[in-house]
Amino acid sequence: MGLRKIFLLCISMGGLIVPLKTKADLNVAEIFGDNMVLQQGKTVPVWGWAKPGEKVSVKFKGQEVSGVAGDDGKWTVKLSEMKTDSVPYEMEIVSGNEKRVIKNILIGEVWLCSGQSNMAFTVKEGTNAKEQIAKADFPEIRFFTMPRRQPSDIPLEDFPPQSKWLVCSPETVKSFSAVGYFFGRTLNEKLKIPIGLINSSVGATFAEAWTSYEGLKKEKRLKAVFERHTKLMEKNAFDKRVRQWQNDLAEWKKIPEAERKKRETISKWWRKTAPPYGYPGSSGMPSCLYNAKINPLVPFTIRGVIWYQGESNVARPREYGILFPALINDWRDKWQEGDFPFYFVQIVPCSEFEEGKLPELWHSQYKTAKGVKNCGFISAIDFIGDVNNPHPEEKEPVGFRLAMLALSETYGIRGLEYKSPSVKEMKKENGKIRIFFDNVSREGLISKDGKALSWFEIAGKDKKYVKAEASIEGGNTVLVSSSEIKSPEYVRYAWNSIAEPNLCDKNGLPVLPFSSE
Repeated sequence: MGLRKIFLLCISMGGLIVPLKTKADLNVAEIFGDNMVLQQGKTVPVWGWAKPGEKVSVKFKGQEVSGVAGDDGKWTVKLSEMKTDSVPYEMEIVSGNEKRVIKNILIGEVWLCSGQSNMAFTVKEGTNAKEQIAKADFPEIRFFTMPRRQPSDIPLEDFPPQSKWLVCSPETVKSFSAVGYFFGRTLNEKLKIPIGLINSSVGATFAEAWTSYEGLKKEKRLKAVFERHTKLMEKNAFDKRVRQWQNDLAEWKKIPEAERKKRETISKWWRKTAPPYGYPGSSGMPSCLYNAKINPLVPFTIRGVIWYQGESNVARPREYGILFPALINDWRDKWQEGDFPFYFVQIVPCSEFEEGKLPELWHSQYKTAKGVKNCGFISAIDFIGDVNNPHPEEKEPVGFRLAMLALSETYGIRGLEYKSPSVKEMKKENGKIRIFFDNVSREGLISKDGKALSWFEIAGKDKKYVKAEASIEGGNTVLVSSSEIKSPEYVRYAWNSIAEPNLCDKNGLPVLPFSSE
């Protein structure tokens, strides 16, 4: 059977779960290990594999719970709720004559960090990396990074033993998610409790790859996802992609090694050299990343999720408005922990996006935040850096803003400024349009660079937009006009894939891009 037929068969078998653990002796799921953090205030499942019918006992922090391995060898027990604790404990797991001991365990808050390249972006790649790394001595913060790029066409119960929990230090922080680290560091500093961070992210990936087969099938409006997959896996299309990829690899190898290390060369070639859709190692197929990098984590107890993804879905922005909520609801269904917090980052402008597509994706993100319970987002459009680079290097404020969102919405800390100003209403005034904003601080709005407000456009009934003049009035309104439009009907701000806007609150939070349409 050829590769293409195998992949088509696998996607049709989406409900099948294949365990990686096949040994008859005692095993514990790979997510459980030395230095981990367990979630406080919730029941904590612990699971693994043993001989079918064998009793398994777990002792931890004064608790002892037991279970029996089923016919498939899998066992699960649940620890009762525990209070946060910075004192390290050991967990003892016993079955028959075998024993496993997990050491240096703390009790605190656990968050899953997921998405694509901007979440995978590491601390050592970011702004002020040396300084940030040097001061990263936080023994109460613990990291776990899922094994790299191992997509699967069928759900896996566990993953290979390639990763482990690490105590945060200048040495271990280098290769961890920058957004995840800065998020966790802020929580640790504000809450004064242990923080566990699980990084499961892969660059250049689609939201449908992170959604389970059942989650995609459940949403009837996502039928196009499977139709697209079937079309892409047709023999001629598949073979053509593979041939092109092989040709690109051959050309890549001809480039001098020094040249291949340059950022502009990598930016131009990385998509061409990545495994094509449907080929082993490709992470574009529906559910393949959920199967390999999320399913093995379920039901490890977490507080919530932070998410940075969407760049790969910009080409189909309206579909994202259906797909993203489906992903969130799917994960919540799988974890069975209720509507846990799901916080995400607004995608920043980039010249790589097709004109007009990014604003539509923003609209889908806005709708998701408004329509899905316990879901929120932060904006990072003021930290674009280089509009030609889809990976802004300034990640500290992104993690900080996500933490402010969580501290306010999840942990109930009042008085934090974390919501970007957004449009409340608009009124026509003598050939101009006045815009009123929500979430403006007492200090009011400003131009962050001191220059005239940029990226405002205005249009009449014909919806033909022209560049507009805009000025802040009264601290929390903006008056927009153009001599070319005598009777304005519509106004928009930064509604463009290459926008680099400058309107923000004096507290530093950017005004959200918008269109009155």
